[in-house]
Amino acid sequence: MRHLVGVATACAAILIASSTSLVAASAAPSLNAQTIAMSSMPSGWTMESNSDNGVGCLHNLLEPGGVNQTSVSEVYYVHSGGLPFLDEKIATYSNAKKAFTTIAKTIAACHKPSGPFKGYQTKGTVTPLSYAKVASQSVAYHMVFTTSTHLTIYYDYVIARKNKVIVAVLEGSYPAVSPSQFSGFVTLALSRITS
Repeated sequence: MRHLVGVATACAAILIASSTSLVAASAAPSLNAQTIAMSSMPSGWTMESNSDNGVGCLHNLLEPGGVNQTSVSEVYYVHSGGLPFLDEKIATYSNAKKAFTTIAKTIAACHKPSGPFKGYQTKGTVTPLSYAKVASQSVAYHMVFTTSTHLTIYYDYVIARKNKVIVAVLEGSYPAVSPSQFSGFVTLALSRITS
């Protein structure tokens, strides 16, 4: 009898602990649930996988040294025909303010990134983009990359910290990124952040 009571108590403790962690998990939505949903995208867009992490001094930009990235989620959408495309990455850190400061300093110092990207040798330029400040902190850049096959892609890029989450929205296109569409994507991305 004692053994059964002990087992029942242990099972109850496990159920309570499981319930508590489920409640805590449901109180703070996962980062995956906070990225731009396919249902929010305009018609003609599809979701694809993306394993690229930037070129040269932009490589792994959202993984700054000196601060731990605690969680990350990414969505990548492509319009029919291959352009434009949208890459949204959101991440949390052990110290989001410090992470943002490091990321902002890194991209500000990265003027001419070069290196392999999607199987092509690329060279680029990074310049500040005139864009209204958003969220708690933000930076915006315009980038132009040309491949060794003379294909040129234009990018607009906003990196923002909203509370404890860093949101990076990158749109690439040719011959230029649509400012109104890009602004809409940035607004949509930030509106989904609840952490």
